[in-house]
Amino acid sequence: MIAAALWFNSGILLVADADGATPGGDGSNAHAIFPKQYGAPPARATSIFVVSESGNRRVPAFHACEDALARIPFDECTLDRMRQAVERCLVDTGDAEVDFVVLYGPKDRQYSLFRTAGTLLQEVVGYDCEGPAASLGHSLMHDRYTAARSMDSLDLDTVFSIAMETLDAIRATRQACGSCSEMVVMYADGHLSDVQHLAHHTGKKRSAALTALGRT
Repeated sequence: MIAAALWFNSGILLVADADGATPGGDGSNAHAIFPKQYGAPPARATSIFVVSESGNRRVPAFHACEDALARIPFDECTLDRMRQAVERCLVDTGDAEVDFVVLYGPKDRQYSLFRTAGTLLQEVVGYDCEGPAASLGHSLMHDRYTAARSMDSLDLDTVFSIAMETLDAIRATRQACGSCSEMVVMYADGHLSDVQHLAHHTGKKRSAALTALGRT
């Protein structure tokens, strides 16, 4: 129904509406968010692919992208090289979905958020929403996100609150929403949180998810 990406002062939060929770925390079986790291720590390349609708036909292409990223030699693994590899792998499925891609290149220590446009990646700065409920998501997020950015208060707590309250409002009006939310954070230095799965948005579970997304 909706996927959202929000830049904050030390990284990017990605959130997606999904059909059901997945036990565990490594994200390997995530329904809507697909993170992967390549190479040996600490200098690891990272990709995150996020689909904005269940049953998205682009998922197999994303897995092909992961294979291509894994073949890039470390001394060539820049953000630009990773972007080129993904664009070569993307296949236009002919549908109207737009998805998110986050890449971190360890060679130049750069990361960025993109939205797919056919076989191309378009860079996104600030925040964005995609999926059938994207227009509602934009209207709910815009003022709060803009105000926080103007006050230089875009921390993880703030963008997490914006994202969760937006999902609550969408679920209150759209019956087609899934029963689970998935979320992950990519930090500016390439650190990747575990994917968090919230089947029921109680205050206690949200607090635990926020703690897990943080760097403590």
